[in-house]
Amino acid sequence: MTRRIFATRIGAGFVAGLAAAQVASEKIPSADVTNEPISADLVTPDVKRVGVRLRCLCGCAMTVGECNMVGCHYASPARIQIAEMQKAGMSDDAIVEAFVKKEGIRALAAPPATGFNWFGYSAPYILAVLGAGFVALFIKRMKRRPQTPIPTDTNAEPAVLSKYEAEAAKDIAELED
Repeated sequence: MTRRIFATRIGAGFVAGLAAAQVASEKIPSADVTNEPISADLVTPDVKRVGVRLRCLCGCAMTVGECNMVGCHYASPARIQIAEMQKAGMSDDAIVEAFVKKEGIRALAAPPATGFNWFGYSAPYILAVLGAGFVALFIKRMKRRPQTPIPTDTNAEPAVLSKYEAEAAKDIAELED
């Protein structure tokens, strides 16, 4: 196949692809997120104060107070609930407890430092102290180890020794050239 025919077929395929994309975009209705309440208006300092203690469960790895995903299916209703609970006079801790009762411990942004979770909070410090102890022990052992002296007198025969010295001199001369 010649280059010109190949280029023509590629160009025709590209144009056909663009036409198909245009037709498909006209048939697919655009996503309209105006049905949901705009949650940016709901991020008041009071709502954010409680929201940063709760994890957004949409999968974005942010908190309810910080989730900036447009039309988030979890953060937007949660912010509305937080605002309603605050208007009803509930304290911040009571609101967080209500979310924990509804969603479980996974609703918290940071697990409480109780039970086995305590180990997760203290493990980095414990491991740092243990690591420093091992390094100190290694240095202490290395300082105590006696230095082995380099032998000055060899039991090598003078003929063998002169042979190696001649080879070394030859190699040095080759490197200098």
